Amino acid sequence: MAQEILYLQQILGAASGLGQAALMTGLFIVLIFRPERIRSRTLFYLACWSFALSILLPPMINLLLGAMGAGFVVGPRGLPGPGASSLVSMIGIGSGPGLYGLSVLLALLALVPGPRQQTPFQPPKHPLE
Repeated sequence: MAQEILYLQQILGAASGLGQAALMTGLFIVLIFRPERIRSRTLFYLACWSFALSILLPPMINLLLGAMGAGFVVGPRGLPGPGASSLVSMIGIGSGPGLYGLSVLLALLALVPGPRQQTPFQPPKHPLE
């Protein structure tokens, strides 16, 4: 059972890395070659920031967990207790994929064309005019 879980983690980790590389390449290509396609610059910048955080945040949280485990003494009412470290661990595990999904969604919303502008109704011209 442990062997299968290890294989699954390796497969999902590799797929996530390929997806992140594809998203980063796509964001750079759009920014360099087709900047007129960006409908909302705010959403595009938020997509870039959430993508960067999806890469940087999980290792930083793991570093924080390592420092908490080595430096803090847990007492009966002391903080951080085992609940706090498990909460931080859950945030660390879920932050990467969550922020990556958010960045994909924001990038798509920033690049999807908006509603077409309807021209006001003009009556047809008379042939003699």
